[in-house]
Amino acid sequence: VAAVAAQLKQVQAALAEAMKAAHHVTRIKLVNNRIVVAAMEPRAALGAYDAERDHYTLYTASQGVHGMRNNIALHSLKIPVEKLRVITEDVGGGFGMKTFVYPEYPLVLFASKMLGRPVKWVGDRSDSFVTDSQGRDHVTEAALALDKDGKILAVEVDTIANLGAYQSQFGPFIPSLAPRGMHVGVYVVPAMYNHVRAVYTNTVPVDAYRGAGRPEASYVIERLMEKAAKEVGLTPAELRKRNFVPQSAMPFNAPPSLPFDSGNFEFNLDDAMKRADYDGFEARRAAAAKDGKLRGIGISYYVERTAAGMADYARIAVDGADGMVHVWTGQQTNGQGHETVWTQLISSRLGVDAEKIKVHLGDSDILPGGAGTGGSKALYLANGAMADASDKLIEKGREIAANELEAAKADIEYRGADGQPVFAVAGTDKTIDLFAVARIAATQANLGELAGDGEYKQDKNTFPNGAHICEVEIDADTGQFRIVKFTAVDDFGQIINPLIVAGQVHGGIVQGLGQAMGEHALYDAAGQLVTGSFMDYWMPRADDVPSFDVSYNEFPALSNELGVKGAGEAGTVGAPAAFINAVIDALKPYGIEEIDMPVTPLKLWQIIDGGRKAAE
Repeated sequence: VAAVAAQLKQVQAALAEAMKAAHHVTRIKLVNNRIVVAAMEPRAALGAYDAERDHYTLYTASQGVHGMRNNIALHSLKIPVEKLRVITEDVGGGFGMKTFVYPEYPLVLFASKMLGRPVKWVGDRSDSFVTDSQGRDHVTEAALALDKDGKILAVEVDTIANLGAYQSQFGPFIPSLAPRGMHVGVYVVPAMYNHVRAVYTNTVPVDAYRGAGRPEASYVIERLMEKAAKEVGLTPAELRKRNFVPQSAMPFNAPPSLPFDSGNFEFNLDDAMKRADYDGFEARRAAAAKDGKLRGIGISYYVERTAAGMADYARIAVDGADGMVHVWTGQQTNGQGHETVWTQLISSRLGVDAEKIKVHLGDSDILPGGAGTGGSKALYLANGAMADASDKLIEKGREIAANELEAAKADIEYRGADGQPVFAVAGTDKTIDLFAVARIAATQANLGELAGDGEYKQDKNTFPNGAHICEVEIDADTGQFRIVKFTAVDDFGQIINPLIVAGQVHGGIVQGLGQAMGEHALYDAAGQLVTGSFMDYWMPRADDVPSFDVSYNEFPALSNELGVKGAGEAGTVGAPAAFINAVIDALKPYGIEEIDMPVTPLKLWQIIDGGRKAAE
């Protein structure tokens, strides 16, 4: 405690010194509005108790069966984890919310034991609004100190985070440790101080929601950068470029700035500006003004730190009888397309056609553990575990192949990387098929099935990043607005499946824009949720957004074999600030410097109408 107190005192002293020395300080107050998760599939659970075995089975939609099993067994039912099996099949969206244990899950298990029969509970949409964890809900005051050349000296952040009526599973972690260091963005920042106060209110608990603390942090620094640029007379792009961590400094490690191992932020921003025709914007603004429209353009350069410091597991088994390769990992798809990518990876390692690979997910009895889905970590963790499992499987197969081909094990090679699922004697055409080896293994009691069990732990984070540019047009008579164009240039490291990445980016951007454009969980003074159904809670529709211009610059991560950086939450991290910055730019004639999410047509009309009346 004494060491922490001393370090805190040092940080506060450095901040005070930087603020005192600053040529300019930009200050801002932001509301990061509360939102409902609104997954496509509401929660449900089915519990079954086997009295003969004294064993429970739970079927539910989750983001990871092992975490669910451990929490329910150890903390709710007070039983050994071996006494509970959790099964999750297809999941209709999770976004963080389906990570957590809700009261209905242990209750159906308990009720099944009491009644001697399976018990099912299915929530409806109204249940989701008032029982699922919700997201965001911060009030933040922040300051950015600059020297005379526009270089950042310090960032100060003070946040009040609403946890709801009681603590959810990761509730206090989300506003405090989840975004640690993220308030400095992609910039060189000598001093940073982040003060978080968590409060309880008579509202639904708040927990992880797509991005989980990182969108909130990115929104703070990118709103600060946009406002500061205008105050000191620089373009938003120029201020960012003066403060980017340069590619030449990679790998970079100078706290409180983030420890980037790769990236080229200026290149990405220039690319995005070119694709968005940023230089031609003023002409478009002038043309819109002739039609009674207000145009604005906004930049957001986001960064996300993906999860690390945990292990994942995999099992790969070859079935010679049905000619299939069966794969299990500790991840849990929630609609992201894991099965497709895992199939690609196994096919490239074992040389087996994709139609002969079956990916299984969501059974806590198969693997000793699993990291589950969340934190944009699935690809590098699952790949590491599958690589270990496939290496062990191949090693086991080499022993059998050596015996069958009458050669030394040292002379046996596996040619899967060349697209041939065969073991061969090096330098010869003597081979034996992978599935033939599996059939032999199945006949030998000491070998059993041809399978490998893998484990992988990654200690280093990855840092997906990118430039988002949003262009909006507002009808000055009605306040109605539309997004004219949205450009995203992302660095996700090496991309394995571009179509799946595009789907993740599109969905993430829409969720970020949804919060900025209209989503808002509102409570009255008595704690009653006013927006308790889709009749009152606005959700983005397809025609509320344009066709996105999404592209990638691949700067491989150094922290994992594939060189990948997570992509699942990035769109949600970058989109809100780009949109709000664009709206404020459009309202420049009315002297507007701040506007809180969500931005609605009514809010815009009131601003514009108020400006007209003030000018009369």
